[in-house]
Amino acid sequence: MSKKLVCFVEGASDQKFLKILIKNIKGKSNKKTKIDCLSLGSYGKLKSKIKKRIQNMQSSDNNFLIMIDQDKSDCRERKNEISQEVKIDKNKRATKVKIRVACRQLESFYLGDLNAVKEGLNIRSKKLLQRKTKKPFSNPDDITNPLEELKKLTGSKSKNILSKAITPYLKIDGTNKSHSFNVLVTAIEHLL
Repeated sequence: MSKKLVCFVEGASDQKFLKILIKNIKGKSNKKTKIDCLSLGSYGKLKSKIKKRIQNMQSSDNNFLIMIDQDKSDCRERKNEISQEVKIDKNKRATKVKIRVACRQLESFYLGDLNAVKEGLNIRSKKLLQRKTKKPFSNPDDITNPLEELKKLTGSKSKNILSKAITPYLKIDGTNKSHSFNVLVTAIEHLL
């Protein structure tokens, strides 16, 4: 049986983002891990279904990644809620499960790499890159509503379009200004 990474996310744009990001990380590492990325529709649905899903897919060759948005909740509380849900019976095989929280929303990852936003959306304005060192872009995980901030910078675009356009250009070398993005990349590298 070959190694497999099973990812659980809240929505379709998260799913698109994660598929592209993992493909980029795999390409740099030459790992042969199979990937399965499932969108469960919302945080509430993910929370209610996650334990059963992991139990049904449990095998010695499966690793699991759960990515959720912090939204307006406390980051640690949100992670602990999911941790409580995924506790696996001790009699079953041990599995590797990583839970990662996008501080506020996934779009903070994009705001952490404005070069990727510029490239992915083909923005010609030099003003965009001048914002990198200014608040709130110097620490995008602190932005209350990253999606709205991103829409102000780029014009109104759907979350799916943003994921598809920007994610291929995100740097995975630790230079993204979003700490939660860098922690996610490290977790994926570990699970592959």
